[in-house]
Amino acid sequence: MSIQKKQNNSFYTKGVTLIETLMYMALFTLLSGIMVTALITTMGSLQEIRMARALLHTTTSGFDRMIFEVRNADTIVLQDSTLSVNSSILTVSRTEDDVAQVTSFFLDNAGSLVLEQDGVVQGPLNPTGVVFDRFLVRSVSANPMAGEGADSNFISFDIGMTAFAGSRTKNIDTLFGVTIKGSY
Repeated sequence: MSIQKKQNNSFYTKGVTLIETLMYMALFTLLSGIMVTALITTMGSLQEIRMARALLHTTTSGFDRMIFEVRNADTIVLQDSTLSVNSSILTVSRTEDDVAQVTSFFLDNAGSLVLEQDGVVQGPLNPTGVVFDRFLVRSVSANPMAGEGADSNFISFDIGMTAFAGSRTKNIDTLFGVTIKGSY
């Protein structure tokens, strides 16, 4: 009898019971679900951050170049500009050391904002993954009776952009204006 009792005690002290196994599996499933949810949320946040960074890059580098060119321009070239319509074309000129330099900004078919100087395309001002939905340029004259573009000294921009990352999108709309050199 004493031998049988020893075997029973050693049998019950080894391993895990079925209820313990089910409890461990439930705990593992719960923790795995929490980890997967956290991972998916983190990946979505990473995509949001990448889109915000792309939009920020476009607004800082692209708009800075556009503001620089317009601010240093002597005049708007009206015959080469299409103003007050979506997908406007803005052409400005400046004279430096008796050499005229003509600069144009327009949207290409892919929705990129393109810089062209003296007939040579310098490339898009926005990174891959950012598309311009709206590029509306208006000129404002100091003389309201002169009409748009005539004797203009202020350019207003109404711009809409969309950034793409995976299946997510982020939109931004911005309004700003630039005063042409010599008008102030």
